Amino acid sequence: MKFAENNRISHRQLYRQLILSFLAPFLLCLFGNGGTLGKNGVGGTVVAVILLFFYVIFLMRLRHSLENPVKTAGWFAGCLTGIFFLIYCVLTAAFLLALLGEIVTVSLGTGVSKGWLLLFSVLLCSLGTSRGIQRRGRMAEVSGGLVLAAVVLMLVLSVRQGKWEYFQEMVTDSRWNMREILTDCYGVLCAFSGIGFLPFSLKYVEKNGSAGKTVRLAVGTLGILLILVELLLPAIFGWERLKYETIPIFPLLAGADLPGNVLARFDVLWMSFLLYSLLFSIGSLLHYGHLLAEKTGLGSGKGWICGGLFAGALSCRRCWHSEVFPDLSWLYFCSGNADLSGTFFLFGMEEAEKEWESNGACVSASGGWDDGES
Repeated sequence: MKFAENNRISHRQLYRQLILSFLAPFLLCLFGNGGTLGKNGVGGTVVAVILLFFYVIFLMRLRHSLENPVKTAGWFAGCLTGIFFLIYCVLTAAFLLALLGEIVTVSLGTGVSKGWLLLFSVLLCSLGTSRGIQRRGRMAEVSGGLVLAAVVLMLVLSVRQGKWEYFQEMVTDSRWNMREILTDCYGVLCAFSGIGFLPFSLKYVEKNGSAGKTVRLAVGTLGILLILVELLLPAIFGWERLKYETIPIFPLLAGADLPGNVLARFDVLWMSFLLYSLLFSIGSLLHYGHLLAEKTGLGSGKGWICGGLFAGALSCRRCWHSEVFPDLSWLYFCSGNADLSGTFFLFGMEEAEKEWESNGACVSASGGWDDGES
């Protein structure tokens, strides 16, 4: 396979990066203790995906103003924007890293100290931080399709674990609840909050004017997978058990094996795909955090972002509740990102108007058409 050396990624690479970055965090974090499941979970996910389709259109309009925040809004406002996004980047990556440490030490039982495991994971994820977006795109292009196919196969193999009485209980006995639908919708929107980094990276996407279709396709794909899991988990385990399952995808992995007992621990194979996606997600946050730090005049963030990530993961493991921390991180980002996006949208409109007036005056001077003064 040949790749062009132009520090740009194709639409296919962008699509697979989005799938890899969001897949494992969604499956591991969204369904704990009966959350975002059943009919109300499906309704909330559908509403969230529709809203995200419009949000992607808005983000595409921001690509010119956020391509260089310092130039658009000035040094001070550009630096504040970088600090805001970087705080979210470090907090979210720290939570995912702490989650990775819990999974590996508890579920897989490696016997390695959790602190050393976190440190090794940070070093591994930081290897490609400053080596260009194209290498990350190549990695996603090669492995993204395989991971997505493995997750779909896992869900298909899990269907035979379902029980008709559980499925009937979910469909007929449960009622639509608007409050739960809105709560689940908000949870899915928060989980997709990382898509707010899109305008900063569109400069490196080929034909970035039409990249919105690719992003919406990725959002739609992830939405369909979420809906499948939301229907599958209650049909397999029932509501009562799911209320006490912190990460219900784990028991689902244990039963998703091929007929004939091909492997004694087939769940380890599924787990490896999820861990790879989780590492890719952490690496993406480090990569785009470093890119954002350079764009906003904060210098190279490769060292201090990794240090903040490691310290945050240790603090998350010791102090922060596994459910409270991501809620606070996502709430912080969603509320602030709305204000910043609106501000930069206005800045972008002013820049576009100045560019239009400049281009109009130039064309008028060349005799093609005038700017309205003739």
